[in-house]
Amino acid sequence: SGKVTVEAHALEGKPELYGRKVRISVIERLRGEQKFDSVEALKEQIEKDRERAIQLFGIQNGVPSLRVPGCSPFSGRS
Repeated sequence: SGKVTVEAHALEGKPELYGRKVRISVIERLRGEQKFDSVEALKEQIEKDRERAIQLFGIQNGVPSLRVPGCSPFSGRS
């Protein structure tokens, strides 16, 4: 079918995106698919992934320094 499924997380805030169409740009794959022995192990890995993404985007004080052509920065803050 040509469809690809990805899991993406907002780095800040909790934007309500369920049921909405969103566009993401893949800059770098953080890791491959993994199975976890516990929910706690999954949460720990998600936090490591989050920290890696923050480094990748150069986020300081909630502002990314990496600019991706054709993408607008998203702020989950109200």
